[in-house]
Amino acid sequence: MLVRRRESIIGINTFLLLPLTFLSSSFMAPSRMPSWMRHIVDFNPVNWAMVAGRSALTAEPDRWLVLSRGGALLVLAAVAVWLSTRTFRSYQKSV
Repeated sequence: MLVRRRESIIGINTFLLLPLTFLSSSFMAPSRMPSWMRHIVDFNPVNWAMVAGRSALTAEPDRWLVLSRGGALLVLAAVAVWLSTRTFRSYQKSV
């Protein structure tokens, strides 16, 4: 809420999302990644979505993998909504 221009918000979003996308298994197989990149992939929410989606679309999906990654994404989304609501309320009080 500190930045009130739409273009700045789009720039911040792109600044965060592009590196997370390129540091996921969407463009490169984990077996071909350097070790430092594989460690980042383990904590990357974009990769969680990729792994869950790929696993869900296989002939015999790994239900535990889909549920664990989907659950982690759901928790992350809930935290983001809570933080956004709290930020917006504090912004409303300051205006």
